[in-house]
Amino acid sequence: MTGKCAVCDREGEVFVASSTCGGMSCAYCAECLASGAEPWEDLVFYVSLAGHYPEQINEMYREIVRNTCRRLHKTEEEFAQDVEKAIKEW
Repeated sequence: MTGKCAVCDREGEVFVASSTCGGMSCAYCAECLASGAEPWEDLVFYVSLAGHYPEQINEMYREIVRNTCRRLHKTEEEFAQDVEKAIKEW
């Protein structure tokens, strides 16, 4: 199917798959699906419900964050800042 990847926003062939961030499905391009990356905002929200990043987050989800950061050319520090912002706002 064609559409927009929920992770990288690239238009093209996408695959709908279950997210590791709970009971939802997202459209992923082949590269994002293979890398284990998740949509940034979804991952920030999901992790912020569990606690502060990285100290209160288990290793499995830290690896998902690392995969997402690599795929989006972002840093774990950026992710941690967004999580802190989300915790304060929500």
